[in-house]
Amino acid sequence: MRAARRRREPPFEDVAPATDALAEVLAPYLAQGCPWLLVGHSLGTWVGYNLWLKLAAKGVPPPLAPCSIPIVMPPRFRLSFS
Repeated sequence: MRAARRRREPPFEDVAPATDALAEVLAPYLAQGCPWLLVGHSLGTWVGYNLWLKLAAKGVPPPLAPCSIPIVMPPRFRLSFS
């Protein structure tokens, strides 16, 4: 099981090495022109944006629709500042 082996690897402590590793693995597949989508929320948006920049530098075509997923709160949980 691959996940069990990777558990021993040290975690990334900065977005740059994490996105370098992701770009290295994903670029060969995405450079073939298959459609792809980049979605992130909160910290994932920051990671996704940096990943997009690194993939673009490797000549990967842009994603279909880069986006950030907003949090939609039900009305009863929304804060009122009035």
